[in-house]
Amino acid sequence: MAYSVKITPNALRQLKKLSKTDSIQIISKIESILDDPLSHLIPLKGGNMHRLRVGNYRVIMSVNRGLLLILVLEVGHRKNIYKNI
Repeated sequence: MAYSVKITPNALRQLKKLSKTDSIQIISKIESILDDPLSHLIPLKGGNMHRLRVGNYRVIMSVNRGLLLILVLEVGHRKNIYKNI
């Protein structure tokens, strides 16, 4: 069963700041993991957040197995993304 994706307003704002090419690449990568997201994600310490690597960008997300929902929390460059968490 495929998961559904919800992007927070903050993550959507961050995604819109990126170039169109990078945004499309990130969205297509998220769509490609919907069947089995946990096999593609790396868990972060101290919570139920995970990260997805897309080139030089990282997508921080939370996965709810019960609701089959992926909540995209942050999108940003690998240098800066972990400062906000």
